Amino acid sequence: MSNPIDWLLKLWTSPSAFKGDARGYVLNQLGHGYIIGGIPAALWGPVAILPLIVLYLVIVELPQAVLWGGSVGDGVEDTAHVATVGVAVAYGVWPALGAHMLFIIAGAIARSRKGGSDAV
Repeated sequence: MSNPIDWLLKLWTSPSAFKGDARGYVLNQLGHGYIIGGIPAALWGPVAILPLIVLYLVIVELPQAVLWGGSVGDGVEDTAHVATVGVAVAYGVWPALGAHMLFIIAGAIARSRKGGSDAV
């Protein structure tokens, strides 16, 4: 495996809605939700949620849409995963994590069909 920084830069500069790739979609959205949303929320609590979401949009999704051809629908979906898990963890709304899993399952099912994607 290459340098982790190179790996992250490649992910950042090559946006994907994981069309036809259910496994990639699941791993991607679990990462968005639990690594980007959940860990900071667990560390810093509710005060971190709004700045976290705004910074995520400005640093990750806006450049992907403007510079690297990412779709707005995929960006909104990624941000929803960050926000859902972040809010659930920060405020202890644990049933929301069950709803988040349903969200991921629905996306995986949509992508398990040949060439399938639920992104606009």
